[in-house]
Amino acid sequence: MSDEIVIKTVKRYDLEPKKLLSVQKGYRNESHPVVLSNGTVINLIVYKTEPDILTKIKAANLVSDYLWIKGFPTRKQIDKRITKLQFGELTKYCAIYNYLPGETIPWEAYTMKHIKLLGMTLSNMHFELAKIQLSTELNHVDAIYSPLADRIKIGRASCR
Repeated sequence: MSDEIVIKTVKRYDLEPKKLLSVQKGYRNESHPVVLSNGTVINLIVYKTEPDILTKIKAANLVSDYLWIKGFPTRKQIDKRITKLQFGELTKYCAIYNYLPGETIPWEAYTMKHIKLLGMTLSNMHFELAKIQLSTELNHVDAIYSPLADRIKIGRASCR
């Protein structure tokens, strides 16, 4: 997404961008860190186009906002609005979050230390999430991840 579109989108949230930092691209999104005129760094996430993405964004926001309240170092919505961007036939959604400094660890760089820390964090996260009923919007998770798990099983069988 162009710098001009990022700036216009941030302004739609009544924020004043001062400087754009390097974009980071992930599996499902583009992360656009933006320094605001007051020095705060925010993160504009532009989600990739895929089926039912708006429902997935809302569900992820429910979980991450709850975990942020519980003290986890996770993203939190700065503004509850999700912006719809139209590029001809292509629709993309984006939202504004706090900025989490640091870098994503590439899959190849994971060591036993990372796996243990990841496991501990996931355990703590699931412990907190088990205490609440977030929303029926999260009930579709099985439909999303079951096909992925099936593909992993198929892939593992063919590697033997």
